[in-house]
Amino acid sequence: MREKVKALIGSLESTPPPLPADEVSEGRRLLEWMEARHFVFLGYRYYKLERGSNEDRLVPYTRTGLGVLRNGGTCRYPLRLQRYFAASSQPCTGKGAVDSDEGELDRHRASGEYLDYIGVKSFDERGRVNGEHRFLGLWTSTAYHRSPRDIPVLRRKVERVIEYFGLD
Repeated sequence: MREKVKALIGSLESTPPPLPADEVSEGRRLLEWMEARHFVFLGYRYYKLERGSNEDRLVPYTRTGLGVLRNGGTCRYPLRLQRYFAASSQPCTGKGAVDSDEGELDRHRASGEYLDYIGVKSFDERGRVNGEHRFLGLWTSTAYHRSPRDIPVLRRKVERVIEYFGLD
């Protein structure tokens, strides 16, 4: 799974997606930060985005699964988040409290915690979102004890909140 992250980092550097350069750079930094032992990788799978007239779906490529997603384990990802994922200008997305559709993921939860989720968009030759590289795992204790201003992607969100509310 760490090799998958390294390959995605290389891809973001060599063939950046058609997104704002600062967003791509911040997404790449988040992946580098995760790979530097701030994330415990438990599962990976590639999902293809199938667009429909009424509904978009992320369809798993089963042969790409690793770890807890190797044998068909899945996680719920609500439709509204799928649409947000496709429309967002960020190359990496993440949501906490990912729930599983199958018991296999439940056995890998530490102390009943939900798994954390990071998605990295993939693009077709025309620059449209066509899929997602999905990583499941847990942030390490060092991640929880760091200032949010030191964590890629999260630091930008903190800056926006501070700016919006005019905080010191």
